[in-house]
Amino acid sequence: HLSNALLLGLARKLKNELKIPVICSLQDENEWIEPMDEIYQDLVWAKMAERAEDIDAFIAASQYYAKKSQQMMKIPAEKIHVVYGGIDLRSYEQAPHTFKPPVIGYLCRMSEYFGLGIIVDAFIQLKKDAKYNDLKLYLMGGYTGDDKPFVKQMVKKLTVEGIMDDVRIFDNFELKYRLEFLKSLSLLSVPVPGGEAFGAYQVEALATGVPIVQPNVGGYPEFIEATGGGILYEPNDPASLAQALSSMLKDPDRIRELGIKGRKVVMERFSMQIMANNILDVYKKVVKND
Repeated sequence: HLSNALLLGLARKLKNELKIPVICSLQDENEWIEPMDEIYQDLVWAKMAERAEDIDAFIAASQYYAKKSQQMMKIPAEKIHVVYGGIDLRSYEQAPHTFKPPVIGYLCRMSEYFGLGIIVDAFIQLKKDAKYNDLKLYLMGGYTGDDKPFVKQMVKKLTVEGIMDDVRIFDNFELKYRLEFLKSLSLLSVPVPGGEAFGAYQVEALATGVPIVQPNVGGYPEFIEATGGGILYEPNDPASLAQALSSMLKDPDRIRELGIKGRKVVMERFSMQIMANNILDVYKKVVKND
């Protein structure tokens, strides 16, 4: 079982030497390919489409990404199975939702690619309204050396606006600290401009009863429809995000209601055990047909 489609070149040799089926997961390979020059993007997708023929079955992280992969790599629909991600839910507890203060959270790599600029600008807009004087923005996820100039730019922007004291950046995102971070939030938003195949941060937020506010792109609509634990907005720009966040912050009862609803579904359907069983079902189908 290859962990992603960037490893497709291994499949043929594995099959020939081991005489067994080979399966490959599909999730956000485009995030590595799209930053390339367009000519190289085309070459990589073409080579991946060629090598995809060596795979017996693909496991996609969402219906959205199954369709995208089918289009980009010319994979027959019957070869793709959708298995949603799951996490170990045992440590996740309901957030208290005291709203003292209200807190917007971001849990992802801190970079322009993943929408850090969008949520920072949305927060700046909200802070211009006197009723959000006590509103906080908590950021967690770390950043690479390449991201550092952009993160510095965002810190400078928040400092110039005089609201950097209302922003907290969490450096340690191991599980213990992630759980504390999540329980301190009122809402979570990771406004990736092009969306993602899935986004485990959505599962983590709802596992603590924290609703999500996500752009209407990628696999986000699919997850929110499945869980009922958040709202969508469009277009994916700071003004639209600020409006969506404001509509939620003005209604604490709605936040609690969506959080409880989403948490119930996540606990029932998005555990690591359920994910493992669903993957095992794919293995059985492939072996049976081999």
